[in-house]
Amino acid sequence: MELFVPSDKTQWEIIKEWIKDSDLLMLILGGRYGSIEPNSGKSYTHLEYEFALENNIPVFAIVLNEQLLADKKSADVELKVYEHEIKNPCIENYKLFKEKVMSNLVSIVENINQISTEVLLIIQEFIRKDEAEYHFRGWIRGDIAKDNLELYVEFNVRKFIDYKKRQGLSNLTIDSYNNDLRIFHNFFNETKITEIDVSNIKEFLIYREDYYSVKRRTTMEKI
Repeated sequence: MELFVPSDKTQWEIIKEWIKDSDLLMLILGGRYGSIEPNSGKSYTHLEYEFALENNIPVFAIVLNEQLLADKKSADVELKVYEHEIKNPCIENYKLFKEKVMSNLVSIVENINQISTEVLLIIQEFIRKDEAEYHFRGWIRGDIAKDNLELYVEFNVRKFIDYKKRQGLSNLTIDSYNNDLRIFHNFFNETKITEIDVSNIKEFLIYREDYYSVKRRTTMEKI
């Protein structure tokens, strides 16, 4: 909602357009229901989730468990962590929404630091099933000409993974490759592969070891 810009369209119309343009929807659900959309009486988050399901857009949720919510509250007693703590709470709506969320793909976390790991694992699973089940459109910058795709990391990552799949490697190995190469891709972003030299690779390896807590030398050798 913080991305809204002045428009003749309603906020909900804009949100629906964003969701339709998305390959999947991720929800992080805590102890609050969220801002209410005036016409429906449901939270925008609830409406977004239902709209994605109605339009066959894959959804997954990260749910903060009760202990994590209690820890947040104990760290700051003034923080309104639970729905019943706010003015005009929608407790029943929150309960119904959470029941729906828990009936679909969900990961429950007990520590904030788990979220990034769970998201990565779930996205890898989506990617693994993409060709057979989802057919994600993905996203490529408009200024990247189609005949220059081979110059970009993302294109070559997909090509490499497809080749490894054809070799008959296990899903576990493919997921491991995906994990390493996604980090590689994020590091170099839209840098052309022709612009990546030995010094850049060394910088990446230092970054990979320092920021992702690589413990074993054999792991770094594989990377």
